[in-house]
Amino acid sequence: MQKIDLFSRPDLSLFFESRREDIIRYIKALPDKHFGNDQLEEETKKIRKEYLVRMPELDFGNRKRTESADARGTRMEIPYSGSADLLAYSPSQTSDHQLTDYFDDDEEMLLIKEIPLSTENITAYFDEQLALIQKKHKELSTIVWEETDNLSDLIDSEIKKRSRKIRDNRDFLDGLAS
Repeated sequence: MQKIDLFSRPDLSLFFESRREDIIRYIKALPDKHFGNDQLEEETKKIRKEYLVRMPELDFGNRKRTESADARGTRMEIPYSGSADLLAYSPSQTSDHQLTDYFDDDEEMLLIKEIPLSTENITAYFDEQLALIQKKHKELSTIVWEETDNLSDLIDSEIKKRSRKIRDNRDFLDGLAS
């Protein structure tokens, strides 16, 4: 079980900067033959699928609360789908981490820390945590959608730039041959 603290990493911009660098490096390394009219559209789709991220969708409607078999506490689980690693980043530049929760990438489940059964305010605690998760998820979603649009624009720009360079090189070589 891979446990990663929710919203604990402070700098989401580093994640997207790394994605931008990976996209540029990938496009520059593509063989020229991938820039023919027939292959270019398929290659662009492949790059988008590989490098664009999908904001994790949290399925609050299917959350479930269970008691531990060994009576250690109560646990809340929320199914999710999408790029799980994004759940580790805080939507703000500084980590104002207030959650004691984590997600399990192997089970695609967001887990809210177990609360001892003797606690009288289990429901209030879970409601408070859920509200905070929803708030941070919404803030993070706004940033991720904007950055994903920027990555998409970068892919288009880099492909056009590389296509133009290949075309210019071919035109130059054709000029030398004539």
